[in-house]
Amino acid sequence: MIVAAALLAACVLTVITLIPSGVVSLKKAEDIQAATAYGLEVLETRRAMLDPAAAATTYEITLNQTTFQVTSRGRAISHPGGRLVNVVVEVTWNRQPQPVLLSTRVFRP
Repeated sequence: MIVAAALLAACVLTVITLIPSGVVSLKKAEDIQAATAYGLEVLETRRAMLDPAAAATTYEITLNQTTFQVTSRGRAISHPGGRLVNVVVEVTWNRQPQPVLLSTRVFRP
C-alpha cells in the first residue's frame, strides 16, 4: 500500500512538473513558426519590389499575443551583367535569444 502511494505520488509530481514545461515549449514553437511565416511574407514582398536595395525598414507586429520586431534590408552587390541584391529579413522578440534570419538574393538585369 505504501509503495503504491509512493508510485502514485511520483507519477503525479512528474505530470505536474511536465505540464508547465510543455506549455512553454509549445508557446516557443508557435512563436518561431509565426516569426518564420511572417518573415517569409516580408521577404517575398521585398523581393517583388523594383528596388529591393531600398532603405531598411523596421517595425513591430503582434501575432499570437507576442510582439515581434521585423527588420528588412537589402544590399546591392556588384555583379557583371546586372545588379545583384542581397535581401535579409530579421525577426526578433523578447522571449527568443536568437532572431529568425531569412535571406535571398535577387538579380535585376
